Amino acid sequence: MSHVLKLTEKANGTTVSAQVHETLELALDEKRMSGYRWDLSISTPAVRCVREDLASAEVVGGAATHRWLFEAVASGTCDIELAHRRPWEKSVQADTFRFRVRVAPKS
Repeated sequence: MSHVLKLTEKANGTTVSAQVHETLELALDEKRMSGYRWDLSISTPAVRCVREDLASAEVVGGAATHRWLFEAVASGTCDIELAHRRPWEKSVQADTFRFRVRVAPKS
């Protein structure tokens, strides 16, 4: 695996740069025991999600860690948005996490 760019909640609202075939890892807390889930949306095929997993909470009722691995697959700009909501509460405003990826050709 090539270099992995690790992103946390501090990446919300930012633009990150990557090269084709570079991997990005995003880890966010998820209130799964309360019914909340992250809903992922990717704007263009310049970046794709290659793996997604969930680490259990350290304590009962605590937040779990949801992790995504993304691969930059083509030059261009891609917006990634995640909405943290309960699936049955469609009309409730969700907490959102957004970042933009600018993908450059591999040098």
